[in-house]
Amino acid sequence: MMFMDDLPPPLTTVDDDISGLDGFILDTDRLMVSELWALATGDEFKAAIGLWCRAWKQIPAGSLPSDDRVLAAFSGAGKEWRKVKDMALRGFVLCSDGRLYHKTLCEDVKRAADSKRKRKERTKAAGKARHGVRNGERNGERNDDDEASVTSSHSRAGHVSIERLPSLNGGADGFDEFWEAYPKRSGNTDEAGARVAFEASESREQLTSAAKAYAAWCRENGKAGTQYVKQAKAWIVDGVWQEWQPRPASEVVPAGILVKRGMPSWDAWQDYYRRVLGKPGSPISEKLDGWYFPSILPPVAKPVSEAA
Repeated sequence: MMFMDDLPPPLTTVDDDISGLDGFILDTDRLMVSELWALATGDEFKAAIGLWCRAWKQIPAGSLPSDDRVLAAFSGAGKEWRKVKDMALRGFVLCSDGRLYHKTLCEDVKRAADSKRKRKERTKAAGKARHGVRNGERNGERNDDDEASVTSSHSRAGHVSIERLPSLNGGADGFDEFWEAYPKRSGNTDEAGARVAFEASESREQLTSAAKAYAAWCRENGKAGTQYVKQAKAWIVDGVWQEWQPRPASEVVPAGILVKRGMPSWDAWQDYYRRVLGKPGSPISEKLDGWYFPSILPPVAKPVSEAA
């Protein structure tokens, strides 16, 4: 019999705040090589995705109550819950607080919460800096020797030293270039919100190159100038821009599906190479810890000896 003390601690906590983040980025490469994709029925797959979405919105994020009645409702399976339960809960583990946590989803929760915390800290620091500069300007003590920096501003609150205030010097932070590259959309564009998000980012050069790639895609797919272009602020804050970063040639994914060593599908391919192809095993990349195959599972075929 297992007691709560024997279970692992919760994978996230209430301090991992992702409120306001409406969704997670689905790693399609990882999904397509997963056992869930290979083995689940349509109903099982639907239930699993439904539980992921529900878990993202729970507190702690990435978790679900360990209650079959609730899970049946959350998954949309209803009375069919018992039939889809095992497959739908793949990836979830029961932790010492009595809740189910999805290991992969909780990794994303941690990353999103950490990014949100850092973003709030940068925005708060930038706000304090601008407030100090405005006070210095009102007192007539702004240093005019360098338009790109404020090195000696004084106010009643004390001395403020800021080496870089991009939003006050006509876009020296690169925002103008980014905004020019970002695809235009119909309706509200919220340039001010996009500027704040851009200035708070530590990846400004990458944002601009990603914006150019996103703009090219929008033009090619007829989305430029429409409401289907994502708001630039959300595009930055939600991390969508990372999908549009140019990939070095060394990172281009070869054709086929990556199957990792240790997966049941890896064992199936090794058996296929031995029995059907008469070889000791498939190729393997030590860096990838696996190999790219034409499908997640090998085809059904007779061994070479039988075929002869």
